[in-house]
Amino acid sequence: MTDEALKALLASCKKWLSICEGEGKNLGQRSCPLCRSFREEAGGLVVCYECPIYVDTNQSGCRGTPYQDARDATYWSSCTDKVVDEAGFLVALEEYSYLLGLLPNRAWRML
Repeated sequence: MTDEALKALLASCKKWLSICEGEGKNLGQRSCPLCRSFREEAGGLVVCYECPIYVDTNQSGCRGTPYQDARDATYWSSCTDKVVDEAGFLVALEEYSYLLGLLPNRAWRML
């Protein structure tokens, strides 16, 4: 894993931990360190080949991860003040746990 990927992955772990703690907000790709580092649009398609999530799932847009459910339960926009309820907490925790699992050996100590 490159230094850039590790830095973005650690930042994403911190984002989801703060959502689990009820302090952070999920603004989708706008608040995702991994998307900011690796998301590109090519011919109308979203690609993120260098992203650690893509490397793990071989799918763009965080498909194949807990993110899809976490997004639906935690997405916050300027129109709604999304309160993360117990179900939202659980899927946010799944996303956080998934991201932790992508970290190289012992890198979680950097959190």
